[in-house]
Amino acid sequence: MAAARQAAPAGFPIMVDITGHWTPLEAAENARRFEEFDPYWLEEPIFPMQDHASMARIRRSITTRFAAGENEYTLKGFDSLMRSGAVDFVQPQLTKIGGLTMAKKISALVDLHNAALSPHSFRVGPGAYANVHWALTEEKAEWLEIPWVAEDLTFATDIPWLTIADGEVKLPPGSGLGVNVDA
Repeated sequence: MAAARQAAPAGFPIMVDITGHWTPLEAAENARRFEEFDPYWLEEPIFPMQDHASMARIRRSITTRFAAGENEYTLKGFDSLMRSGAVDFVQPQLTKIGGLTMAKKISALVDLHNAALSPHSFRVGPGAYANVHWALTEEKAEWLEIPWVAEDLTFATDIPWLTIADGEVKLPPGSGLGVNVDA
């Protein structure tokens, strides 16, 4: 964390994805230790990732924000996550929750609980395109997590990668999701 903060420009958001590797005790201790480096958020800090009560207890004791939700699959799970007060940023994974129809239902929960939406997409292809469209239609969308892809990387598909300029994902051109899939 010290090296990341030292290397990053002033005010640059550092988001740390723990991927559920800490126990609640480790999460509480490490979150407090990390506070001096001002991380923007800690993502999915504990295992099991659905232990909303433990995450909420830790979140109340620190100033660092929490993000989670890429491993939730149901409306009930997202409602529990937001109702618990465990997270500041909700990160549904479109390809895990059942697509855009379920996404719109989760958006309603985000509005109800006054949370920030940060759609999570760590895939390339149509799922990433759908996530971009979802994020760009939601007032509460704050961040869009997508994988970093080197400019010269190619895929075994005709689907081009998203256009990113100045840290912003650009709306794909064309109709529908902006991608044509040759059946």
